[in-house]
Amino acid sequence: MSSGSIVLLSDGADIGSATSIDRVIARAHSRHVRIFTVGLRSGAFESQPLQRLAEATGGHYVEAASPKALADVYSALGQRLASEYVVRYRSDAPPRSQVKVSIEIGGVGAWLANYTAPTPAGLAPFHRSLASRFLLSPAAPVLVSLLVAFLVALAIVAIVRPGKDTLIERVAEFTGRGGRSGAAAELAPVVLEPEPRRPTQRSRLLATLERDLEIARVEILASRVALITVAATVVAVVIFALIAPVFAIVGLLTPLLTKSFVAHKLRKVRDEFADQLPPNLQVLASALRVGHSFIGALTVVVDNAHEPSKSELQRVIADEQLGVSIEDALRRVAKRMASRDLDQVALLAELQRTAGGNAAEVIDTVVETLRERADLRRLVRTLTAQGRLARWVLSALPAGAAGVLLLLQPSAVLPLFQTGLGQVALVVAALLVISGSLVIQKLVTIKV
Repeated sequence: MSSGSIVLLSDGADIGSATSIDRVIARAHSRHVRIFTVGLRSGAFESQPLQRLAEATGGHYVEAASPKALADVYSALGQRLASEYVVRYRSDAPPRSQVKVSIEIGGVGAWLANYTAPTPAGLAPFHRSLASRFLLSPAAPVLVSLLVAFLVALAIVAIVRPGKDTLIERVAEFTGRGGRSGAAAELAPVVLEPEPRRPTQRSRLLATLERDLEIARVEILASRVALITVAATVVAVVIFALIAPVFAIVGLLTPLLTKSFVAHKLRKVRDEFADQLPPNLQVLASALRVGHSFIGALTVVVDNAHEPSKSELQRVIADEQLGVSIEDALRRVAKRMASRDLDQVALLAELQRTAGGNAAEVIDTVVETLRERADLRRLVRTLTAQGRLARWVLSALPAGAAGVLLLLQPSAVLPLFQTGLGQVALVVAALLVISGSLVIQKLVTIKV
């Protein structure tokens, strides 16, 4: 910004200057001074030095043909210089009064203006509320996103809460620390041993994961799966944070992918076991008819069964050989496979051991019930197929619509990625879509 202006009147002829024109330009630049040159024609008139001096300092060159034309030139320069400044002042004039303003600049002239003083509005000064200042602050999007993520996480945990861990109870049975019934508990000798250390929450989670991986036939250690999940979560958080810091919340949902994968494999194994149970029980009934004991008939079933029934029923035989009652061993496998049908077989084994009877006929009735239940299960799965398909369609619809809009109308979608409020809206939308998908899955999953 210039600090001053100089008006130079000359014919441009040099008759013995003590300073060069370059030095004058340099000093004008150092002082932020503009030079307006006025060229007056004469016998030794030269316009080039005057034009150079004006252009180099940010001024303007004007040429006057005669001394009479100088008045108009100076008037135009005065108006130009006067309009380059804004004068502000505080007035004590009462409302609706007539105010006259006079400004006089030495060497330039005077300026007069009249106006009517305005009337005060009577309104208090505007101040933003505390809520408005918070919502407009940079920290608001992050805090709101964390709150929404916390609420959605609570909903997800309530929906997909894991079942009880039975691994510790199983080990306790083998080591003699499990619960005993009736007189056996009374006659058990008292052994003074140090109280075992209670498992921590971390060890419970790893034990549950290890049990699920073992049932699901996933040949990976639980600790390695946990490590891979943590590493994938960190990578996802970093990648999303590079796009936008708020998107890092979406990366925290990576463990849900691991849980969904394990749950899918687990459900597949249990469904195969449920489908194989009726023909296996039919073999069990046939073996009982030819004179085998219950454990002997179960051995025949294991020899002719397919996976996963073969390995799971083999566990029953192994537990019985270790001293566990046959009904307890069957109930453990029933809990592992989430099979209520196998619980009926455990009850039948207990009745035969305590009261005797024709177990083959009872098993035939159980098999008939299981086949009818399997037919009902298939019918329910067929009726809920539309709901399962709707879950995936509704989950993919927002992302698909956003992709189409990004291709057809980028200006309508890019603000969601480029503004803080849009990024928060995307995170909230993603969390709501995920939670809605889990809710639909819960609704269409009907246990028969």
